[in-house]
Formats: sequence, structure tokens, C-alpha cells
Amino acid sequence: MKRGLPLLVLLAASARASEPFDLSCEPFPTPSPGLADVPENALLFGFGIGALTDPNGKSVATTQAPPPWDLDGRYRVPVHPLAATTLYTVNFDLQTATVQASFTTLSTPDTHSPTAPGVSWFAAASDPNQFSRCTTDHTELFGLAPSIDDLTLQGDLRYSLSRVLSDGGLSMVFNELTPLDLPDGGTLLAVQYGLDGLPGDYVVQARDLAGNLSAPSDPQQVEIDPGCTFASSTTGRGLGNLWIAVLALWRWPGRSRKIVG
Repeated sequence: MKRGLPLLVLLAASARASEPFDLSCEPFPTPSPGLADVPENALLFGFGIGALTDPNGKSVATTQAPPPWDLDGRYRVPVHPLAATTLYTVNFDLQTATVQASFTTLSTPDTHSPTAPGVSWFAAASDPNQFSRCTTDHTELFGLAPSIDDLTLQGDLRYSLSRVLSDGGLSMVFNELTPLDLPDGGTLLAVQYGLDGLPGDYVVQARDLAGNLSAPSDPQQVEIDPGCTFASSTTGRGLGNLWIAVLALWRWPGRSRKIVG
């Protein structure tokens, strides 16, 4: 199965003249441009989903995605399943430009959820702006044991972070997080803008390219320091791996943005 090139490379080729700087703080759209393993029941996510067209240039109708993805108008789904092994083009409407990207479908829908991810540690980044082109005074890191899916490759899974409520329910606070693979074999999620001073238990879930949502991870307990400046982990983390995370940032193409309060 063919993996797509990094989004910013493709956008530079197709929208060089428009210089869409508003990409820098947004999650990457999905399906990723150039991806060749998209299920027929694809979940579309982007800065603004414009026209979806088939190889003949005919418009393909989309509609607001069903729960839980109806939380944000940037999630859409085709009204009818997409055709098998077919090249589609979708317009992503940015603040200053419209960018076209293409993807190719598989010969099957995806009805199975990814496995539940794991969270092994939590820490606040000492220099939060090393993790994003956006200016922020909080970036917090969750050690991730990635999910596995039957049709979506690990690198194409997206993750959400939710706070566990007192009644056991979940309140999603971040979504469309892209993992960072570290040189030592570990993986983490970087959460720009922090957790808004909210202590408690947090869980991570994965979604595949069809929007199938995994079961939540085991909770990671987060406490707030007396000054309410940064959160800290109740399980702790050795400092040895933190510098590895910093060294790996230059090769990380993904960023995340808080889009749900």
C-alpha cells in the first residue's frame, strides 16, 4: 500500500503562489494527499471540506459526519460509499486558498475499530514551542502505545484526548493528534496549549480512516502544580527520554490543535 508524501510538500507544489501560512497551526487533513489505501466509507476531515469529485470531475455528495464526529463541521462523509479502487479529488478550503488533493480507495469499507492505545507516561515540555510553529506557553506530552487497525496503517491513525468525568463519561478536549515516533522506538502525543489547568484522569482513543473509534486507553492521572503553571504526572517520568523527544522534533511533520473545548 502506498503512503502519501508529507502534506506540506504536496501543498507547496500545488499552492506555492498562495503561501497558505494558516496551515501551520492546523491538524493535517485526512485522507492524506496521495494516500492509496482509503476505505470506501471514508471519513473526511480538513480545514474546510470543499468539492469532492470522481475521476471524471463529477461532484460526489458529502454530508455532516455522524456522531461522534458531528462535534465539528470539518468532519464530513460521502452520502454514498465511494467506488472501489478509484482516484478521488477533494478541495480543502483554507483561509487564504483552496488546495486540491487526491486519494485512492480500497475495494472494501472499513467496519472494524482500532485496538485500544496505551498511555505509559505524562510530562510537560520544558520548551513548549519546540513542538509547534504556533506560539504557545503550554505543550504537554503523553507517552503512547499506538493502536493497530486492520486496514489503516499506524501512521494514518489519528488520536483524541478526553478527560474522564465524575460520572464515568468522557469529555473530548483534543482531537486529530498525530503521533511522533522517537529514535529510541517510543511514540508520544504532543498537546499544544496544555490542559487548561484541569487535573484529573485522561484517556486516549484512536480513529481510523473510516472514523471507527477505538476503546479508550487506561486513564493517565494528571495533577496540577500549586502554581497552576504546568501539569505533572503522578507516575513520573525519567528525564533521559525527554531530550530524545526534542532531538526527534525536526523529523516530525505533524501538529495538533485544540478544536473542542
